[in-house]
Amino acid sequence: MSLKYRSDIDGLRAIAVLLVIFYHAGFKAISGGFVGVDVFFVISGFLITSIISKDIQRNEFKLFNFYIKRIKRILPSFYVVIFTTLFLGFFLLLPNDFIALAKSFIASSIFLANMFFWKVTGGYFNSNTGEMPLLHIWSLSLEEQFYFIWPFVLLFIFKSKWNKSIIPLTVIAVISIFIFSEWAAVHKPNAAYYFLPSRAGELLIGALLAITLASGFRLNPYLANYISVFGGILILGSAFSLSKSSVFPGVNSLWPCLGAAFIILSGSGNTTHVSKVLSSKFLVFIGLISYPMYLWHWPIIAYLNYLNYELDFVLGGGVILLTTVLAILTWHFVEKRLRIVQLTDASVFIRIFVVPSLIIFCISMLIIVNDGFDSRLKGNAKYLKVKQTLEMPTISKGWCYQTDTVLNHKESLDCSLGIEEGVSNALFIGDSHAGHYQHLVNQIGNENGLKTATFITSNCFPSLYTLHSKNLGGNPELCKAFRTEVRSIVDRGAIQFVFLAARWDANTEWLHETKEALDILSKRANKIIIFPQIPSYINNVPQEYLRSTAISGFNKSNVNEIDKSYVLANLKVKDIAEEYENVSFLDLNIFTGKRQELPLFTNEGIPLYFDSNHLNMVGSQMLTKKFMDSSDGNLLIKAVIKESK
Repeated sequence: MSLKYRSDIDGLRAIAVLLVIFYHAGFKAISGGFVGVDVFFVISGFLITSIISKDIQRNEFKLFNFYIKRIKRILPSFYVVIFTTLFLGFFLLLPNDFIALAKSFIASSIFLANMFFWKVTGGYFNSNTGEMPLLHIWSLSLEEQFYFIWPFVLLFIFKSKWNKSIIPLTVIAVISIFIFSEWAAVHKPNAAYYFLPSRAGELLIGALLAITLASGFRLNPYLANYISVFGGILILGSAFSLSKSSVFPGVNSLWPCLGAAFIILSGSGNTTHVSKVLSSKFLVFIGLISYPMYLWHWPIIAYLNYLNYELDFVLGGGVILLTTVLAILTWHFVEKRLRIVQLTDASVFIRIFVVPSLIIFCISMLIIVNDGFDSRLKGNAKYLKVKQTLEMPTISKGWCYQTDTVLNHKESLDCSLGIEEGVSNALFIGDSHAGHYQHLVNQIGNENGLKTATFITSNCFPSLYTLHSKNLGGNPELCKAFRTEVRSIVDRGAIQFVFLAARWDANTEWLHETKEALDILSKRANKIIIFPQIPSYINNVPQEYLRSTAISGFNKSNVNEIDKSYVLANLKVKDIAEEYENVSFLDLNIFTGKRQELPLFTNEGIPLYFDSNHLNMVGSQMLTKKFMDSSDGNLLIKAVIKESK
C-alpha cells in the first residue's frame, strides 16, 4: 500500500542530508550537523510505520514482501558505493588499513556496521574515525536492525487486545528509551551513539507520528504554521548549537527529532510556510537524491582525510559538488532503472542480496588472508624501511607491553625487565605510555641490579582498583589481573623500587586512583619514580609519513603541531608526587632539554614516534640515550638506588 506523496518530506530529507554533508565537509559553523541523521531516523520511522500499519489493517501485509522492498530500495545504490570504495582502497590504503576496510565491508553488508565501529573506534568522534571510509554505514545498519524487530511488534499489537492502546504504549516506549539514552550517553557514550537500544526512540517518534495521524488527528491551519516554524527552529538550532563535545544522543537528540516530527505533523493536511519552502523544486530534488548523496559523501571525505588534505571552504565545496554529481548519476542509472525492471521476489532476494553478499565475503576474505595485498608494496624499499621501525616494544617483540586481549595471563604476569635472575625487587606499572619507557627501565635495572616485574597494557593507568575503577582499559580482565598481582607483590613486602608511567592527560579525572595507589605504595617501597608524559602531536606524523612513502597522491605539507594538554597533566602529577617524601616525578627537561620537545625523526629520516603520542622502538632507544646522557638523570637514579637499598 503506497502513501500519498508529500513533497515537503522530500524537502526535509534534503535539509537532513545537507546538514550532515556540510558538517562532515568542514563547515565549522554547522557544528552539530550530525543531527541530520536523527532527522532521517524520524522520517524513516514515520514512512515505514505508515506503510506497515495500513497494510496490516487491510490484511495485506506480508513480511517477506516488506523485506524484499527494503532490499530493492536500499542495496543497489549501497553496493555501487561500497564496491567503488573498496576498489579505490586498493590504490589508496596501506595494507593494514585495507584489511580494516575489508572487515568493515563485511560488517556493513550484513547490517552490523554500528557494532563493528563501536568495537574498533572507541567513539564516533574520535580522531581515527575520520579516515574510515564506511563509518557512515553505522546508521543504515542501525535502521535495518530496527526493521528486523518493529514489523513483528506492530503485527503483535494490531492483532492483540492491545490494539487500542498502541499510542500510549508507543509514548511510554519513546520516553523510556530517551531516559535510558540520556543515561547511556553520559556513562557509555560510545555504545550509546552506535546502539539501537539508545537510538530506537528516534525511529519510534516517527512511528508514533504515523500511528497518531492514522487515527485521524490533524492540526488546525493556524496552529500548524507556528508548529512547523518551531520544528524548523529545533532542527537548525540543534545543528548550530550542538557539537561533538555535547552529550549525545540522549536529550540533545530529542530536539531535532521533535523538530522533524513537528514539521511532518504540521504538513499533514495543511500547507504551511515551512512546507512551501520544503516543497521548492531544489529541495525536493535534493531530497530525491539524498540517499545516494549520504552514501557517497563520506568515502570521499574519509579518503581526503587519509591523504592528509584539510577540508577548507574550497575543498569542502568541491566535496559537495562531487557528491551531488555522483548522487545524480547513481539515482538516474541505478535507482530509477531498477524501478522499471520487473523481478520476482525470489529473484530480488537472490540477485540483490544473496549473490552480492557472497561476493563481498569472498573479496573481503581474499584481502584479509593476503595481508591487505601487501605484495603491491614489496618493491618500495623506503616504505618497508619506515614500516619496520613503526613498532612499539611489545610482548611479541620480547618486551612486556601487552597490546592484545589474552585469555591466558601467565606470560604477561611473569614478564620482567632488568636482570633475569632472582626475585623481583622492583615494579613497573602503567598504560601504553609506559611501553616506550621499557628500554630505560631495562637499562636502569641491568646497571643497578634490579629485576623489575612489569605490568603494562593499553589504558590500564596506575591504580590498584579492581572492582570500582571507571576505566580498566582495552583489556579489562588483564588490567584487573595486573592490579591484583601488583597488590599481592606489594603485600608480600619484597619491593624496594617502583616505576610509574602513563598518558596522564587522558587520565586526569582518575588521578585520585593513582594517588590512592601511591598512598599504599609509598609505605611499602623505599622509592617511587614517576615518568612524565612525553610531548604529543595533533596529527599522526609517523603514520602520515609512512603513507607518503607509498601513496603518490599523499599531501606532504604537514604541520607538526604540538598538543599542549600533556603540560598541565604533568604538572598535576608532579603536585601529587610532591606530597610524598619518597616519590620523585622526573622533569621532562631530562629527556627534552630546554626545547620541551623530542625529535620526530632520526638524522636518516626514520620516525621516532609510533603515532601522535607513542614512541616506537627506535624512539624508545633514543629516550633511553637522552636520559643516560643526562647528568641530572644519571645522578638522580644513582642517588635513588642508593637510598632504596
